[in-house]
Amino acid sequence: MNTKTYKKKIITMLFIFICFTFSIQVYASNDIRKIKTIEFKGLKYLSKYEIIKMIDIRWKKNNIIIDIESLKKALEKLSLIKRYRIKILKKHLLVIIDERNPKFLLAVRDNIRIIPFELDENLRIISLNRVHAFDKPLIIISDAEIIDGEISPELKKFLHLLLEVKYSNLAIFKEISEIDFSNNKKIKLLLKGRRTCITMRAKLENFFKLNYAIGYFDNSMYYPKTLEISDNSVLFK
Repeated sequence: MNTKTYKKKIITMLFIFICFTFSIQVYASNDIRKIKTIEFKGLKYLSKYEIIKMIDIRWKKNNIIIDIESLKKALEKLSLIKRYRIKILKKHLLVIIDERNPKFLLAVRDNIRIIPFELDENLRIISLNRVHAFDKPLIIISDAEIIDGEISPELKKFLHLLLEVKYSNLAIFKEISEIDFSNNKKIKLLLKGRRTCITMRAKLENFFKLNYAIGYFDNSMYYPKTLEISDNSVLFK
């Protein structure tokens, strides 16, 4: 399978999952308004420009001509938006938005590029080919972890484990920059500002071992090239 076909296949699978997960409301009639200003409140991850570029809008002299139905349609299509309210106060349009919170940032990787997508707390895909939550570690997966537009049971189990690590208040969780889950037998991790490549099985007790090991390396200001954590040992070189 060539690269273009592969990428199209993955994007199609993820897009179909989004469409079935979040209903998209379609509006038949237009509601054209002439306003002076537009304000978006509640945006944390989305930018107002992502929304505006999807709206039927134009500027005429000192006025903004906007199709309110196209605004509603755009807001319904953006899976990152949980709910919204639209208020028109004289010549001022106010859009109040409640966003879904991206819990995980993942990417399907091929030989040339990666295709990122984000999941919410219910492990539903809420964005595709765009990154909003830059504070989350990047989790690299293989296309085998996407089955009929849904993530695999093995990947779901691993993501629940990561939440368990987070809620265990391990300091190491915030230091993780990348996790390679493409071989789900063992994961590989990279940490912020450290050269060490870490290999281990995805177990809660191994994250505790990693937390202690990195604490030791931080105190000594020495970071090995590799660190391998198993059930019975912690090896580094």
